Amino acid sequence: MELISKARSLLAAGIVAGFVSSSASAAIVFSDDMSSGAAWTVNATGDGSATFGYDYSADGIPSAPNGSGTLGLKMGANLTLGAVDEVLATPTGLSMTGNHRLTFDAWANFDLSEGSGTEFHGGGLGYDGISATRNGGMLLSTGDGGSSRDWRGYKNTGEQFIASLQYDGPSQNASDGYYTGTFPGGLSAPAAQSNPGTTDVGDVAFSWHTWVFTAVNGGGTNTISVEVDGLPIITIDANNGGTVNATTGNVALYYGDLFSSLAGGGDSLQFAIFDNVVVEDVPEPATFALLALGGVAVLRRRR
Repeated sequence: MELISKARSLLAAGIVAGFVSSSASAAIVFSDDMSSGAAWTVNATGDGSATFGYDYSADGIPSAPNGSGTLGLKMGANLTLGAVDEVLATPTGLSMTGNHRLTFDAWANFDLSEGSGTEFHGGGLGYDGISATRNGGMLLSTGDGGSSRDWRGYKNTGEQFIASLQYDGPSQNASDGYYTGTFPGGLSAPAAQSNPGTTDVGDVAFSWHTWVFTAVNGGGTNTISVEVDGLPIITIDANNGGTVNATTGNVALYYGDLFSSLAGGGDSLQFAIFDNVVVEDVPEPATFALLALGGVAVLRRRR
């Protein structure tokens, strides 16, 4: 009898685990391999670029981890004018409500001989679909670790600083030990780039990374949590002071130069590649709890 009871407990646990694990792909709303810009709108301040269907193998970059092939979206900023410049790409007409998730692969590139170009890449949720600057709840990162704040969360254009207690680590600087275990640095550019040198510890450049943004809405909760390669970076909380970001709306991919100086190498070495974009509805945890309880009830009726 005890053995049967244990078997039922294990089966009930399996039901719960099955429902929870299925959430990752339960309801895909939008997905794109970035081989075409037909489903996208680009909003920019004027001196950037967004090239869909770019064959990044020409830069020696391998296929991104969550797809196949080597076509993606290449984005650059502040190419010629020496001014702050931002570029955002968004799925045309998409509008998300409730709990939802954005996932994409990103590669950052810069001129190693210069040491840093300090341009930012990333993305966000709650984007209005029309702004040519930071909007909604966003997380950005330098590729080169060239800033004192390499990881920057935003509520619209308002940067969220470490004192807000929204970051999972103790610092926004890429060289902090919280980041270096996941991003150890010491990477070289692909040989095809003729770009000698290696990255510093904490730098995310010259490697693919998977970004995951998750919005939780309702019940007094209004947050966007972000992980990169499974490392929690920030939970942007609309109830935590500052400008309240909207966590409902469109999603965005971002590339920008927040400084006026021109990066060495221009568009040839300073850029980011985005690939394998997926947007999902995420069922509320309560849904899984009810389903799991139903499964346990079935087991009990069959005793």
